[in-house]
Amino acid sequence: LIFLLFLWLASSQRATRRLGPRRLELLLATTMFLVFPSWVITCPCYTEQFVGNDGESVCRSDSRLLLGIDAMVTIQHMAVRVRWGMMLPAEIAAISCYVIPVLAYGSPEGTDTPMLLCLLIVLVVGSSLGK
Repeated sequence: LIFLLFLWLASSQRATRRLGPRRLELLLATTMFLVFPSWVITCPCYTEQFVGNDGESVCRSDSRLLLGIDAMVTIQHMAVRVRWGMMLPAEIAAISCYVIPVLAYGSPEGTDTPMLLCLLIVLVVGSSLGK
């Protein structure tokens, strides 16, 4: 739902006329920056651990978190007309939203975690260079 709202706002001529291109760009970049942490909340593994449970029963993989972050990064770069520099804070937030929970609670991926982090960084940087 957030994806659709974001895409609609980004392509809305009415929003561009009303806010102006720079304000719309700032609004979209800020929205992306604030939306990334919500992906950590949707990952049952980290949500369980955040509320104090061990997370063992629901913690099998980081794939939901990683794919959600990658989907948002891809959408922000491929579908939204925003300058790269405005999206830099959102890109840092995207990577941080994986790194911080992994450092705080550990990862169910075990020894694959550094490789998954490297792949996420490659996807984020690759999407930004494609912009």
